Amino acid sequence: MEVSKIKKNFALVSLFAICLLISCSGEDAPSTENSTDISNPAEQNALIFNTASSHSILSSDRVVDFITELTNEQLNAVFPGINLPLIADALYYDGMLVEVAAVEHERFTRIRLAKDNLVQTVITVPEGPPEVSYIYGVAVTAFMIGDRYNTFFQADFVLDGITYHITFLDSIENGPSRMTELVKQIILNGPADLSALANPTILDDFSHELSLSEAHSDPDFGLFVPSNIPESFISTSITRNRHSNQHALRLEMEAKSYSFGSMTWHISHATAHDISRIVSVGEWEAPDLLFPSQEADDFFNTTVIGWTWDIISFPVFLVEELTQGVFWVCVYRLNGNVEIGIIIDDIIINIFAYGVPMAPVWDMIVELITQFSIAI
Repeated sequence: MEVSKIKKNFALVSLFAICLLISCSGEDAPSTENSTDISNPAEQNALIFNTASSHSILSSDRVVDFITELTNEQLNAVFPGINLPLIADALYYDGMLVEVAAVEHERFTRIRLAKDNLVQTVITVPEGPPEVSYIYGVAVTAFMIGDRYNTFFQADFVLDGITYHITFLDSIENGPSRMTELVKQIILNGPADLSALANPTILDDFSHELSLSEAHSDPDFGLFVPSNIPESFISTSITRNRHSNQHALRLEMEAKSYSFGSMTWHISHATAHDISRIVSVGEWEAPDLLFPSQEADDFFNTTVIGWTWDIISFPVFLVEELTQGVFWVCVYRLNGNVEIGIIIDDIIINIFAYGVPMAPVWDMIVELITQFSIAI
């Protein structure tokens, strides 16, 4: 079986938005001989949140060769008793589990965990020596940075040899108690049972060339394939493939009258990472995004519900929310090009169009929306 290596850059929020891991004097997250003795009230205090003076992004690439989404049974084993609607991916390399990355989309909670250590993606510089909290005997280092309304919270701890890293954005009034309760919930319910993720079934990769009619007949993705290629484009390839157990159908098109102009439709099952990047149209159509300035760019890049530039430039929308106005905002933000994801049920269609007229691209999307009886 030939398995291609995929470099995953967690400094950008692909797989799952920015996640910070504390680094103080070159040390990893605090380790401890974990005790869950809850008889001592002094070990049940709320978290102490250290403040940061700055943080900087590291170039920390992860190499994985297989990613799979957790089943409900696996979620219950890895996150026992956690009262959050989590979706999660398990990341592997050479058959070994690298880490689990989970997200709760509604409130943008992200949890990363791994046996032993997690790779750092951002260095947080504390304003002073960080103070460690003890929750039921477990050493926890918690941090916050931001303003009153958009504060980034994180907590790091080790539970029975498993490193946990939790992050989210919230107000300074609500965030501390929310993080404290989540950390307590995880500690009291016990560590992840990672044996549930051992020995994953890895299927052989494949790639087949298809005709347009064969693509329409595909049992998984045929309904989402455009009925016709626009006259201004020629189809260069249609490929049905499976890579790292992820099935996909990919259409490549080139513009007839524009040198190097191209459009790609990549159709696959939506992953946890895709779901985590869904953008609300109400937020997307905010005036500062319609008429961006340097100040607006700085603001949206750093504070709006955890968005990073990759989400602003390549957003994902639910099909029922997508409108022509939203589409043209996406084009505007990428200087006449577009990168957009559209989710229909459990399917995501990622569309990439560069150096081509955008009207035919929108017409193809309209056909897709109309086909699924969604009012434009």
